[in-house]
This record gives sequence, C-alpha cells and structure tokens, in this order.
Amino acid sequence: MNTIISEDNDSPRSLAEIGMSEQEIANHLKLSLRRLQKKFKHELREGAAEGNRQVLKALHDAARSGSNMAATALWVKARCGWRDTGAIPQSGKIIRCQVTYGLKSPSVTPPDTTLPCTPITS
Repeated sequence: MNTIISEDNDSPRSLAEIGMSEQEIANHLKLSLRRLQKKFKHELREGAAEGNRQVLKALHDAARSGSNMAATALWVKARCGWRDTGAIPQSGKIIRCQVTYGLKSPSVTPPDTTLPCTPITS
C-alpha cells in the first residue's frame, strides 16, 4: 500500500501536534496503526510534545496576563494543587494566625509549623 505523506498539515507530526490519536492518524493516512508507529515513531512523539508545549505556553500566557481568570484558576488548580471546595460559611469572626519558624543555621529550611488560629475578640 503506497501512501504519500506530504510535509504540510497531513504529516503525522502535524496531525499528532493538533491532538489526533495515533489510530486516527493511521486511519486518516490509510496506514495500519503498526506501520504508522514503526515508520513515524519520532514524528508522532515530537508532534504530540510540540502540540502540548504550544497549548501550555498559551495557557501560561493567558493565566499570567491577569485578564483571563478562567485560565488563571485552571493553572493554579493544575500546577499548584488548589481545588474547589465549595462555599465556606462566613462566621463574621476575624481570625489571626501566627506562624513561627526556628532556624538553627541559615542553611536549614524552616519547618512547616503553624500555631493554632484563634479568633480576635473586640
């Protein structure tokens, strides 16, 4: 089976770059999955990596701009471990927390120690 692969938008690398699965690429190019994987192993890997890089860069730029709160929230959740926990009931109390660190030498990292939070009474 002869299939002509051009270096335009139908190349295995370009198709992998836009997120097509290897099976979808094989079907599009009229190749068996095994032949595609054997013949274009590096192009598939590099195309998928480049597509991810481009999208992550765009998301990062949008998140850092401050004008796209959805992108910023997604970045913080995905990269910083934040998550939606639902509405937090408001008690009307002001809480003061104090964090203290004890260092024996400048090369020691501060321990993750937080003293209990106590409400401030007026």
